[in-house]
Amino acid sequence: KILRKNMLFDFATIQETLSNELDNDQQFLKKIQHDYKFIFIDEYQDVNRIQNIIFDKLSVPEYNLTVVGDDDQSIYGFRGAKVEYIHNFKSYYDTPSVSCNQKFLNKNYRSTSSIVNFSNKVLENANYKRISKKIIANRQTTSHKPIVKIFEEDIEEVNYICDKIQQIKESGIVSNYNQ
Repeated sequence: KILRKNMLFDFATIQETLSNELDNDQQFLKKIQHDYKFIFIDEYQDVNRIQNIIFDKLSVPEYNLTVVGDDDQSIYGFRGAKVEYIHNFKSYYDTPSVSCNQKFLNKNYRSTSSIVNFSNKVLENANYKRISKKIIANRQTTSHKPIVKIFEEDIEEVNYICDKIQQIKESGIVSNYNQ
């Protein structure tokens, strides 16, 4: 009510307004569909209900949608993201009139093999619905093994991290704290 009264928008009302305009203004919808023949959605694992509705409305009738995401990296559940959208994408869009292809990108270019292998082991034991996958590391360089620590208090974690950073600096692994 406060937002409407002051003619302000937050992220949720921007999405809601767009969805309503797509429903109520066919000329607006047709203009967007004409101008944007292909829709690419990154981080699809973090799509919420209204976003999914918007993407569906914009992609009709050809459904030239490309989505990219990793269900193991869903972090926006607090704002309504539903990882189920990525889980159900193929079954929702794959119809006799729409062909849906699914490809898995399983090569990690960022992390070393130690980190990727550790992550794979942790995810093998995940107790939530997930798309089964085995990530491989492109970087086969030797690296430090991941460290797993559990802290009782935030200050204990902060002190540990500060001590580790200081040790890394003092050992010469980094030459200054900006690294």
